[in-house]
Amino acid sequence: MRLLWHDPRFQGLENIKHWLRDVLALDEVNGSWLALQGEIETLMETLHPETCRTYGEYGGMFKSAQTLEPFVARMLERDTEASRSMAWDCLYWNKELCRLRPDWDEWLKEGIRNLHNKYGENK
Repeated sequence: MRLLWHDPRFQGLENIKHWLRDVLALDEVNGSWLALQGEIETLMETLHPETCRTYGEYGGMFKSAQTLEPFVARMLERDTEASRSMAWDCLYWNKELCRLRPDWDEWLKEGIRNLHNKYGENK
């Protein structure tokens, strides 16, 4: 399955997120979240948004703020739709990192407010 990861014909498919979720489920055994970081960063612009979301959410839910901080910093610095999405997903699930980085917490809250305004939930 890992060969599919680098095949451009498959990178944009949503169903690769299921493979990623299975790989990340073994994270405590093989450290896959950190091990895949370089590949994620290299391929993120070609991966399906749900694959990027799976990676960001997993990191936010299960990794420490200290582990996430450099990754989120790189994602925000890169400033693409995919990188901002992964940073958002990490921050959404990791309140410890939001407390450590109030500027990122405010960025996240602003994004949430914008979503509420966009979909009329804040009227």
